[in-house]
Amino acid sequence: MVGHRRTRKPGTSTTRPRHHDNAKAQLLERLDAATDATGRLQAAMDYLRGAHVRATRRGEPGADDVLDSASHALVRAGDRLIQ
Repeated sequence: MVGHRRTRKPGTSTTRPRHHDNAKAQLLERLDAATDATGRLQAAMDYLRGAHVRATRRGEPGADDVLDSASHALVRAGDRLIQ
């Protein structure tokens, strides 16, 4: 609607929380709700996947490198668990 402004209660901020703040809060809720280590790992992987998608959409040059180093770290952790 053209010209429509969202009104807020007096004294509250007119800016919305950033996506990162919302995603981080959701991650922390999921980590607290997880009952085991695999549930926490799944929540962290979902957070990482979402962050990677947003970073590539914005054209971040190092997004693939960060994801690649995280995957190598996960493989090394898996190797340590297998031994």
